[in-house]
Amino acid sequence: MQVSLLHRCTKMVLLKKQVRRKGWHLRSYRHQAYRRLRMMSQIRDELLRKVRKAIEARQRDMEQVKRDQARHEVARTVATYTRWLHSWSKSLLSQRRLIVQQRQEERKLDRRLRLLRKQLGRHRRPQRLLERCLLKLRKGLERTSILHPTIEGQADTLGTGGRGG
Repeated sequence: MQVSLLHRCTKMVLLKKQVRRKGWHLRSYRHQAYRRLRMMSQIRDELLRKVRKAIEARQRDMEQVKRDQARHEVARTVATYTRWLHSWSKSLLSQRRLIVQQRQEERKLDRRLRLLRKQLGRHRRPQRLLERCLLKLRKGLERTSILHPTIEGQADTLGTGGRGG
């Protein structure tokens, strides 16, 4: 069967239009695919950038936490040493005061002993005077032994002469 030429021509024109339309659709699909691909890569790049920023921020925070912990440890150590130094200084100061007190007491007792030795040579009853002096010396040593424990027991070694005790 023979198809007329006009009919074939119109078919060809219609086929060309269809081909053009299909080509246009394919090109639009391709453009949409490229656009989607670009958008996906932009989204991926943006997400990667955000993840990197989050990781960097986390690392900075961790470093800051470590620095803060180290600073806190150093401050605690310094505070401990400061308390120890203050306590040690107070102890040394109290010991120095105690030593000064004991030296003053010793000088006072030495002066009293020299005075008593002078008086001993002048008095007619030196034994009685000596007993009184030793008693006063013992009482002074007892007072001093309260100030410093190493003097304890020395007061007991001194006798009171004729008296018991």
